[in-house]
Amino acid sequence: MLTNPENPKENRSRISPELSRRIARRRQLRRRAVRRRLIWIAGGLGLLLLAALIIFRPGQAEPLEETEKQYIYLWDSAIEIDPGYPASTISTTSFVTIGDRKRYLSGSVRSSAGIDVSEHNGKIDWEAVAADGIEFAMIRIGYRGYTEGEIYLDERFAENYAGARAAGLKVGVYFFSQAISVEEAKQEAEFTLEALKGLELDLPVVFDWETIGEDNARADDIDRDTLTACTLEFCKRVSKKYDAMIYTNAYQGYYLLNLGELADYPIWFAGYAQTPIFYYRFDIWQYTNEGTVAGIEGNVDLNLCFVEL
Repeated sequence: MLTNPENPKENRSRISPELSRRIARRRQLRRRAVRRRLIWIAGGLGLLLLAALIIFRPGQAEPLEETEKQYIYLWDSAIEIDPGYPASTISTTSFVTIGDRKRYLSGSVRSSAGIDVSEHNGKIDWEAVAADGIEFAMIRIGYRGYTEGEIYLDERFAENYAGARAAGLKVGVYFFSQAISVEEAKQEAEFTLEALKGLELDLPVVFDWETIGEDNARADDIDRDTLTACTLEFCKRVSKKYDAMIYTNAYQGYYLLNLGELADYPIWFAGYAQTPIFYYRFDIWQYTNEGTVAGIEGNVDLNLCFVEL
């Protein structure tokens, strides 16, 4: 209780010396506590500033963002997409099957029926082929042997070319490659151009490189960069006179070719299934090797060619 409410100074002067010492002690302890808090706050701010200097170094206002990669999932594995080659716009729900033939029904894309043949198909009655609804043919012009690597002309190329053209079919050609170097791909392109001798084609000249899967196959161990370089060499040379195209299946397209480097050339895709399963754009789909066509003895490869309307 204040002895004189009207005069606080007088009240303070009447506090005992012991009480004054206790009050002074409390004030001193409070000041020390405040100083400790200030020291902790300053230390925390210092650590934050140091971290900022480490992360954002002078000349780099903010961290660089890495381009996000895209993947598809196939065969229980993630496959990185090459953004340099366009994606397919073919709808897998627009296919119909009639017998052993397929058709693609779309308002913006027309499909035409075709075959691919070589000397192995024997003598072909091309008029019968045309009457059976076949509209185009991809004809083998030559090949490289998969063991010794020699180049050969397909024995029935001239016969098949003349017969298909006379029957009114559109014609393209393919060279079966086993190139293991850019120099060999160059040889194959020059051989193809020399064998064509300026013949008229409706469809492209195709670089058809395939794995063989046998112990004595000379090209099966080729690496991705080498095969890409071979493909590019062949297509560049051929495209000086004709349109060029690449034949591939899904495994080869995903794992053995850098398709972004080959974006100038369309794909002929081989995939034996009810619908084509391939991320990238393709202009021809080879969907079976067990087709039957009038005028050809035995099985033959069947294809669809897609044309935007």
